[in-house]
Amino acid sequence: MVRRAAYLTESKIAFELFNKYYDEMRICYAAFFPDLKKNTASRLHELLHL
Repeated sequence: MVRRAAYLTESKIAFELFNKYYDEMRICYAAFFPDLKKNTASRLHELLHL
């Protein structure tokens, strides 16, 4: 996270934030990822069959 977010310069802070919001992020990820997989597979199929 520290490498991707310019405003985070301390890995300890990044890890603390990760732990603090882990459950919320897990819920969001669980809701988002199935749709992402479905849309990605659909797009890949479209691109391969142009």
